[in-house]
Amino acid sequence: MHYRKAIQFIDKGHAQTLVFLPGWALDTRIFDTIESPFNRLYLNDICSASLISDLKQAFHINAIKPAHFIGFSMGAFRCLDIFKQSPGLIRSVTLIGLNTGYKKTDIALIRRLLIENIQGYLRSFYQACFHEKSEFRSFYTRLGKEFCNTLELKTLLSELDYLDAASVRLEDLVQMPNLTLIHGKYDRIAPLKNMSLIYKACTSVQLPPTGHIEAITRIPDAIP
Repeated sequence: MHYRKAIQFIDKGHAQTLVFLPGWALDTRIFDTIESPFNRLYLNDICSASLISDLKQAFHINAIKPAHFIGFSMGAFRCLDIFKQSPGLIRSVTLIGLNTGYKKTDIALIRRLLIENIQGYLRSFYQACFHEKSEFRSFYTRLGKEFCNTLELKTLLSELDYLDAASVRLEDLVQMPNLTLIHGKYDRIAPLKNMSLIYKACTSVQLPPTGHIEAITRIPDAIP
């Protein structure tokens, strides 16, 4: 269940648009604290098979020019998918909390824990997404508790199937236009060490002293 539609355009009267793709077990409300002088296109059902065709239609209907894409965690993988299939939609890319991929054994364990106790697992997952306890408490009050009570097991498991197959290589990233990578130094969901070799080869990388979700606060500094 999402507070927003699968695709929602908010016209703020600006010439350029930010396209937001959230991570697993989240929706685009995680970006609401980010202030920027752009229109916004929110993508929530990002694992939908029709995502790219729906995205193209939204660009056409709303006369959106090539846009700035912001992908967080699982949304970062989907940005790569969109670039491979429709590079003309993209003006710049900011990827936050990207991982090279996830171990199949880890994905299998998450599936089992979700099935056993979906609310308990989600709360522990959200807690692991933060370095500062106060930031977690604020998030949990604002969004996390609702997510725990409303996210559907079927959707979460389907998105895990996507993550089970997702991966990234350096050659995928170097072709992306105006790419900025943001990764929290204390990220426990996508540990920084997993991406160290890739980050050394990229020219625009920010490593704030944050956890996984907290790193999105650095988005305004990354938009060209």
